[in-house]
Amino acid sequence: MGRRFGSGSEEKATKPILLDSEAGPGVYAVFTDSSLVGKTTSGDEYKVAAILLMSLGDIVVSASLMSDESESVDFKAAINVLKTGLVLDKSKPALPPEPVEWNEAFVVSIPREKWSIRMTVPALREYKGTSQSEQFRFTASGEEGFNASIFVQDAAGKPATHAACYESIWADMKQVPILDADSVKVTKHKDFVEVAYELKVKDERMPHRNFFFAFEGKWVDVHVSVFPKTTQAVEELAKFGSNLKYSMLPAE
Repeated sequence: MGRRFGSGSEEKATKPILLDSEAGPGVYAVFTDSSLVGKTTSGDEYKVAAILLMSLGDIVVSASLMSDESESVDFKAAINVLKTGLVLDKSKPALPPEPVEWNEAFVVSIPREKWSIRMTVPALREYKGTSQSEQFRFTASGEEGFNASIFVQDAAGKPATHAACYESIWADMKQVPILDADSVKVTKHKDFVEVAYELKVKDERMPHRNFFFAFEGKWVDVHVSVFPKTTQAVEELAKFGSNLKYSMLPAE
């Protein structure tokens, strides 16, 4: 949840806040971008990010809020909307999910760098990348609850190794209270460190995988998840790493 923001924030760690809602249990965390404190923002820059997870019956909702001030009236109003305004229509029975083909090759070129990341995903409905200072964030969502994100940051004088990237970012991630510690499996590959785990909210479980690596002086965290948890989703996530590649762009 907050691993993409914790290390570069004023908070320096994920500090979960329980969200008491009649709609269902939830939790969120607020992160303040250290590089923007005391500065005037413009365009797509925001000083504060809030990441929220809430269980609504048979589904889990993930939401992100971006703002310049966590104590502002608008920010608090947005949190309240998520707390009180999420309602499920259960008048119609849910249909079983149809199989989703993970066969779309998607390439993300890293801004201001001469390399890219390639991954195989289901058809994407939306995606967005934002670049701030020495950081780059990319998020995407696709069919049947697929979500992906890429977070690139400067190693900032620390070892530019897969192990150092994993150890630093995972130190924040493992503090998330809804992380099922018994589900964590760490596998060290040649090109990255892979971490498989599940988040649990009430009786629901969300399978996740993170791939940590260092390349060209950068630390990179590629994260994928699928909800609801199905046999197909677990199998596809398990194969994701075999199609995850990063390389230099062709010379012009």
